[in-house]
Formats: sequence, C-alpha cells, structure tokens
Amino acid sequence: MLYIIAYLLFAAGPLLALIPGRRIPALLAWLLMTSACVLAGIQGVMAIAAGQSLPLITLSLPIIGPFDFVQTPLGGLLILITSSVFAVAIPFVTRDANLYSAARRGLFLAIAMLTLASMIGFFLAGSIVAFIFCWELAALAIWGLITFETRQSKPVAAGLLTLALSELGSLAGLVSLLLLASAAGTPQLSGIDHAVPEMSPTLLMVAGLLAFFGFGMKAGIIPLNVWLPAAHGTAPRSTSPILSGATLNLGLYAFLRIDAPIALHQPHLGLIILSSGALTALIGIIYALVEKDMKRLLAQSSVENMGIATAGIGAGLTFAAYGHPLLGGASMVAGLYHMINHSTFKTLLFLGAGGIDASTGTHNLDELGGLMKRLPALVSFFLVGAFAIAALPPFNGFVSEWLLLESLLRVVEIPDIPVRITFALSGALLALTSGLALTCFIMLPGSALMGLPRSPRLPMPKKRLSPSCCPWDCWHCWLCCWGWQPPSSSRSCPGWRPPCWGRIPRLLWSLISSIFPARFPWLSAMPWTPSGPAWAQHFCPCAVWS
Repeated sequence: MLYIIAYLLFAAGPLLALIPGRRIPALLAWLLMTSACVLAGIQGVMAIAAGQSLPLITLSLPIIGPFDFVQTPLGGLLILITSSVFAVAIPFVTRDANLYSAARRGLFLAIAMLTLASMIGFFLAGSIVAFIFCWELAALAIWGLITFETRQSKPVAAGLLTLALSELGSLAGLVSLLLLASAAGTPQLSGIDHAVPEMSPTLLMVAGLLAFFGFGMKAGIIPLNVWLPAAHGTAPRSTSPILSGATLNLGLYAFLRIDAPIALHQPHLGLIILSSGALTALIGIIYALVEKDMKRLLAQSSVENMGIATAGIGAGLTFAAYGHPLLGGASMVAGLYHMINHSTFKTLLFLGAGGIDASTGTHNLDELGGLMKRLPALVSFFLVGAFAIAALPPFNGFVSEWLLLESLLRVVEIPDIPVRITFALSGALLALTSGLALTCFIMLPGSALMGLPRSPRLPMPKKRLSPSCCPWDCWHCWLCCWGWQPPSSSRSCPGWRPPCWGRIPRLLWSLISSIFPARFPWLSAMPWTPSGPAWAQHFCPCAVWS
C-alpha cells in the first residue's frame, strides 16, 4: 500500500510544478516528492524487518508472460538507500527546476521522479520481463536527466554515449537472463535461482559473465565505464548526487542478484568479479588524479568506489564457493557497507560541488581557490565528505575499506594456490588504490578550497548557505561519521575478530543470509550484542532470499 501511495505522490509532485508561479508550486512539489521518498524508505525498512520475500504484484500478461514484483530484504536495503539520496537531493532539484518555464519545470521534475520510480520497481522485480522493463525505463530516465539541457552539445553527446552503452549492457544482460530462463524452464527469478544447481557449468559461466559485464556497465565496471565522467560532468548540478549516489547501485544490485546463485557453483566467477573490481578501482582513481574538472574527478572516484564494493562482493562469493561462509560474509559485508558509504559521502560531495558551482560559476580546479574564508559552512561539509572518501580514520570509509583488506588476508584458509595469488594481487591493487585515493582527496580540497583564487575572473561567492540545505548536510555529515562509534561488543563472530567488527550493523549480516540461505543459516543464532547506528539495531531477523 505504501508503494502505491508513494507512486501517486511521485506523479502529483511534477503536476503541481505546472502551476504558474515559482515559490508556491516548488514548495508543494518538494513536500509531495519528499513525502513519497519517506514512504518508500519506510517500506524499504519494513522489507528488511520482514526478513523474507513477499509477493506484491503477480500478473500474467499475454505474449510477454509473468510480470511480477516481489519484496526482498536486499531490495529493501537498496530502496532505503535510493529514497534517502533522492530525499536529500530533491530540494536542490526543485530549486534548479525554478530556473525553467512552468512546462519545462514540470518535465524536469517528472524525469527525476520517473528515475526514482523505475529504480524502486527494478529493486522489486521478480520476473525477467519486469526486471528488464524497469531497467530500460531507468536507463531512459537517466538519459533524460543528462540531456535535459538540449541547447548545449556536450550534454547531448554525453547522453547519447550513456544510452548507447546502457543498451549494449542491457543486451548482454538480457541474453544472460534468457539463457538461464531457457535452462530453468521459468522466467521467474526465484525459479532460476533454484534451478541453478542442475544447469551445465559452461552455461552458468557464460551467463554469469554476460550478466556481470552487461549490468556492471551501470556500476562503472571496466571496460564500459567511459560514460560516467562525461555524464556527471555535463548533467545539471542538482542531478549529479542522484546519478552517483543512487543510480550506480542499479548495476551492483543487478549483477549481484543474478550472479550470486551462480558463483556458488562456479568459483572462478567470483575470482573474475574480485579482480575486475580491484582493477576498476585502480583505474578509476588514477584517472581521478589527473582530472582538472571537479565533477569529472568525483565521477572517476565513483568508478573507484564501485570497484571496491565489487571486489568485496567478488571475494565474498569466492569464499562462500570454497566452503568458508563466515569469511564470505565478512567480505560481503565490507562490499555492501562500502556501497552504503559511497552513496553517503558521494551525495554530500556532489552537493558541495554543486554549491561551489552555483556560488562561483565554475568547477574548474585551475580557477578555484580561496573558498575556505568565503564559504566556511559549505567548505566544512565538503571536507567531511573528502575525509570520509579518502578512508581516513575514524570516518566510515576507513571502516569498510579496512574490513575488506582484512578479509582478503584470510585467503590463507583456501589451499588453492591460484586463488591465493588472485586475492594477493587484488589486495595489493586495492591497497595502492587506497593510497592514491588519499592523495587525490587531500589534493582536491587543498586545490579548490584553500590558498588564493587562481583566476581573477572568479566572482566573490555568497558567504552563507541557504537554510534549507543545512539540515540535510548535517545529516549527511553524521552519516559520514559512523566510524566514530567504538565497538560496543566484546563478543563477535567465533574464529575471526577484526578490530572494527563491532561497527558493522547487523542489518548487513542479515542481508548476507538472503543471498546464500543454504550457506548462512547460522547468522540469526550468533551471540550478538547489537552495535552500530541505533536504527540498525532494530532490524535483526535473518533474511531469506526466496
């Protein structure tokens, strides 16, 4: 029911923006769309708390077949993250929408809400048709956000590149799903999961690779990551937090949803995901180091962080396939936790970059400087995000990256020498990536915010933030400081106790069991003393995938 109300509010917000005038329509649209995000987030929390899959809509359409939507704990987590990012970005989206005429203002808000609605539908998809339909709808909505400024050539070119690569990835993903559905004899995703053990190894490997590289395109996985800096660099400044903090998670969820059951029977698939993620992370941060445009730098950094999260997922799948579910859970927690962290601090950083662009008229690092004294509040928020993404202790980025590196060291439990070599090389690449990221995000605030302005044409920016921005930025700063909380439990998982274990919300551990229900039945019976954020301590039931 909450989803239906949320979708109605998604539609009503842009319609109100068509009312002549600026202040009242924008305020009403903001209230309705924020309420819709809150309702979607509440439903996501309820999906996590339910701890099991629940059918929402079951349809059988002529010709195309089942068109089902199913609520799962992992989908609930992604819905919660996505709705939170949109709720933070909507005030800035409505502010920028006021720059257009009434008709274009309504269209801009409608595209933004279509993006959110299609993403929520994608996280709820229970059949191949619904899965691909929502994926394509989200791709078209993202293209509309990027190319909304049609009077300029760069956004149009970036949008076409994004759409072309998205369709290429969609084709690979669709072929993967059709191969699996043909072998399973059902288009239901849950039915495919149950039929995976009976499929041939060659089919599983081909389908798994097609799904990983096809859907991974949306997450910035190499080699189809060239669209990301172009899209983020030219998109409207208010939509950049959405593109980075929310839409990149589509690709991560898609290949995880398809490849998790396959990787349990194909260990080499997990190794490919691990090594591809580590290589993606290194390439992303190398390109970020040489960027002179702030938004493109942050986009390349998104490639890096998605690579880190992908590496954690790949390591978790590999550990589980080799019979070490505890170590697999640790790596998977690190990957999912880093995905949450990336959505948090990258949204904050893109909001800061948008504020700098709005205040100075540029995001060229060669022209910026001296903003520490001119914009102290905005700079303080930006610095928190920069320190978190640089993985400096005690911020949350440090917790997830340290946990991932520690879990990779436990590969000594696997006797296979090629697996050990792959883990060692991937760990070395990730360690190098962490060092380069520290360099990059110490250089960024030093170059853009400190010193003296390097361009005489740089205007004097306003010295204060809009009051409506402060609550959201303060909330994001609090999220970036999750790593401050010391471990509150002396009892942790038997046999393995990294120093920062107590900071990991049990919520994520519950979600791990939703991916491998046969391998992780013990998660709900472990001797936990809840720790982490207070809200996470209430969602402890062991989740079930299907």
